[in-house]
Amino acid sequence: MDEELHYASIVFKTKNSPQKGRRQFPEQRLSFTNRDRNFKFYFIHRRAFIILQRKNRQADLTDLSAVNDQLLLQIKLLRNRTDELSSEAEELNRTLGVMMTFESFPVQDFCPEKKCQPCQRGWIHFQQKCYMFYEDNRWWKGWEASRTFCQKAVSDLVVVDNLQEQEFIGNNTKFYYDQYHGYWLGLHKSGSSWMWIDGRNDTLGFWTPGSHDPLLQYALLIPENRGSWTPARSQFLNKFICEGEALIKSN
Repeated sequence: MDEELHYASIVFKTKNSPQKGRRQFPEQRLSFTNRDRNFKFYFIHRRAFIILQRKNRQADLTDLSAVNDQLLLQIKLLRNRTDELSSEAEELNRTLGVMMTFESFPVQDFCPEKKCQPCQRGWIHFQQKCYMFYEDNRWWKGWEASRTFCQKAVSDLVVVDNLQEQEFIGNNTKFYYDQYHGYWLGLHKSGSSWMWIDGRNDTLGFWTPGSHDPLLQYALLIPENRGSWTPARSQFLNKFICEGEALIKSN
């Protein structure tokens, strides 16, 4: 009689054996969780660093802008000071030029008490020029002698440039002797035209109406006629007006 063989299966169950069909990897899931945290921390840190850098750059740009504005202001101030120094140097050279026109510069007349004035004593300053109104009643002069007197004083007979100057000399002259006497101007006839002693033709024409005698070729300012001009012969004795450069400009 044949023997029957029986096989037995032994199944060992462990306490922590995983359930059938479910695979768990606790160590790997823990690894993924730490990586996520590390990434979030890195992202926040990186973003904060970028924001801080931007703020620092903006602060640097603000500082640079302020420095640039300060430099521009300093450049402007330096340019203004340079212009002032150039003007002062130019004025000093002009003053020196005026002084050099005198054979012997009259220091006491221009600079009493060591403080220089635009005009010498007895002269009137107007529009950067100096004027002397000759008022000596003992010695009136003809046109040529009047001009010589002015030239010895480093000046010349007055040349009227504009209405303001005409009003100025008119306001500083006064009637004397009679209605025909006045003050010689630096104006004379050349051909058919009236010409100033600086070579310019007269374009103002403050003439007394009806006073155009072709034989009279030198101009007088007549105070009686509100400072208008009238022609006269050169030998006619009158007062006169000298005009010269101011030593220094005044404000």
